[in-house]
This record gives sequence, structure tokens and C-alpha cells, in this order.
Amino acid sequence: MITIQLMGGLGNQLFQIFATISYAFEHGHQFVFPYSDRLLVGKIRQTYWHNFLTNIMLFTTKNRVCKFSNDDLKSLPVIQESGFHYTKIQSVPANNSFSLNGYYQSYKYFEAYQDKIYAMILLSNQQNSVRTKYAKYFDNTSTISMHFRLGDYKEKQHYHPIMPKEYYESALTYILNMKYGLDTPVRILYFCEAEDNIIVDSVIDYIRMKFSQYSKLEIVKVEDGMEDWQQLLLMSCCNDNIIANSSFSWWGAYLNKNANKYVCYPHIWFGPAMGEIKLDDLFPPSWNKI
Repeated sequence: MITIQLMGGLGNQLFQIFATISYAFEHGHQFVFPYSDRLLVGKIRQTYWHNFLTNIMLFTTKNRVCKFSNDDLKSLPVIQESGFHYTKIQSVPANNSFSLNGYYQSYKYFEAYQDKIYAMILLSNQQNSVRTKYAKYFDNTSTISMHFRLGDYKEKQHYHPIMPKEYYESALTYILNMKYGLDTPVRILYFCEAEDNIIVDSVIDYIRMKFSQYSKLEIVKVEDGMEDWQQLLLMSCCNDNIIANSSFSWWGAYLNKNANKYVCYPHIWFGPAMGEIKLDDLFPPSWNKI
């Protein structure tokens, strides 16, 4: 049996969950996740067993037929992630129980089984539901998601730098030049936390000015009251994605099933305080570094 002690926000949790399930499929293990409403390691974060991940909650200790408690899972031998880059997780006999520990931030940990996991979480159904609920954002117009990650980054610039307005300008220029004409109806859906609206609005004003020649380019703020997991699904329903240096919008782009999508990501992902980190395994080769 394999488990993992979850850490971080939604994007980080998805990396850990997908990597764990994929390992279980590949090596013939059962898998169980510790159930809790919140994660108390580091910054307190919510979990998503009662919304986005409700269809796999039966694989948690919440399930009454589960033989393990959270304390049982914490006492298991641990396999530690060896580094940020992709490293194949060592093989463990299927009759052994152990816990993974790490973030596992590479699509290579789960790409072979991702479609199977998508089916488990009913991804297509959830995308259709969000697309229907928020149909006002689509109405047959091509959409590009644009994510701004500020929040606690404002106090952690040496670790997690905030992307400058020039990044968003360059990314949007790239997608528009590659895919859309000056007179093509295109809607930018931009996402940020409510506390950052004033800062982001100044960037949006800059973008509007820089792209004023696009007569049918519309820029719309996604409503603040939307749950974060719904925002992630909404990103995944867009035609194209401009992500921040954020695992949250990484997943918004990765779950986008549009075969013709363009995804832009920033060439600066971490700040200097993080040291030299190999990022080659984080981004699919079809994505575009700006």
C-alpha cells in the first residue's frame, strides 16, 4: 500500500495525488490518502475531498472500510523525493506499505496514467458543469486564461517573484500572433485573488493600452467569489492559457484538453533564494517559455 502526506495548496496537492495514484497503478499497489478537512503542515490549507476530488474520497481514511487510520499512515516507512527534477521513484514490493514525501512537480510522474485518473475524478463532467454554470464567459468566443499570482508572494520575492507586466504582454503577443488575427473575437479571462485586484487592474490597464489595435479583444475579470477549484476548472476550459509561476495555474493549463492549445509560462519560476533548480521536467515540451 502506498500513501503520501499532502502539503500545500490545490496545485501542490494535485501533483502529489496524481503521482501517488500513478505509482500505485504502475506497481500494483493499493493507495490510501489521509483524510482531513485542512492541512496543518506549514500554512494551513483546505483539502478538496468534498468538491473537486469527491469522487476519490473513498480512497481516504474517511472510508469506513479502510483498514488504516491517519496515525497508521504517518508511522509508515518513508521514501523521500530526491530533488525537484523528475527522478523515477524506486520500486517497492506490492505487499509492502510505505509513504511518499515530496512535491513531485513533474508531469512525468503521472502522464502514463493521467487519463485514467481524469476518469476517476470525473474531470470531463466537472469541466462541462463549470462551463455550463459560467457560460457567460464563453458564448462561442475564443478564450485565453491569464493568471496573476501575488498573495503571499509579495513577502517572498526572493523565493517566488511576482511576474512583471511585460511577461503578460509578451505571452499574449505570442498567442495572438500564432493563432488569432486583429479582428478575431478573443476574450481574456484573468484570475487573481480579491486582495490583489488594485495591483492587477493596473496591469490590465497596461495590457488594454498595448493591445488597443485588436478591435475585438475583450478582457474580463473572473468573479472573486468563485471557489479556487472552480477557477482552476474554468482555466482548463479556455482555448489557451497564460500561467503564472504557480502550480495552481500550471494545473489549469495541464487539465486543458484542447489539442490546439497554446500555453505560455514564465522563464523565471523561482527566485534566487531557491538556488539552482532544474525545471526541465516541470513543463510539457509543447508549452512555450516566455
